[in-house]
Amino acid sequence: MFTQRMIGRRLVVVLLSFVCLTFSLRGIATAASEPMAEIKASVDKILDIVRQSKAKDRGHRLTSAERQEIMDVVYDRFDFRAMSQLALARNWKTITPNEQDHFVGLFARVLESTYFDRINSYSGEQVVFDEQVVMEGGKAIVSSVVTKNNVATPVVYKLRNKDGKWVVYDVIIEGVSLVRNYRTQFDSIIEREKYAGLVKRLEEKIAKKDEAKQTP
Repeated sequence: MFTQRMIGRRLVVVLLSFVCLTFSLRGIATAASEPMAEIKASVDKILDIVRQSKAKDRGHRLTSAERQEIMDVVYDRFDFRAMSQLALARNWKTITPNEQDHFVGLFARVLESTYFDRINSYSGEQVVFDEQVVMEGGKAIVSSVVTKNNVATPVVYKLRNKDGKWVVYDVIIEGVSLVRNYRTQFDSIIEREKYAGLVKRLEEKIAKKDEAKQTP
């Protein structure tokens, strides 16, 4: 089973790839309807926020306002509902619509927490995009390579066209699906503690993170 540290490391790469995407896309003409172009628009917003924050002398920590600005962009580009459904897999259909909505909120908060725990590791890593493939059925794949300290990490974004917008529903890092990692953990917890046990664990994790934020 994948540990939280392993998942956290993969989320770091997702963040670096998402934030650094601008470097490899500058000067490349892409149609507005293409997934890469839409991600670039989101990346530009995040990159501006991170750069401005890093330039200020406050321990390189994002303020609550900056965090919110970034999350507004992320929530607009990532389809957390689709990610939640894939992470729960067969268990998704066993819960009520209200429970589904509640889980989407919890899962998004867990990803958000891990995301910001590691956002300060960004230090100008470079990203090169290898390929963009738009497929039938409104889906697309964007391949990239994140390079840090001469170590290259392949990152693949899986997207779907939702109401005319390209949104991310999974990220594959070094051949391993982020969503599948969580699915493995969730299946194991549900098998031992039922769905209620999984919800309790997620709620406790979020509560601890919220409490830590308030601690001076």
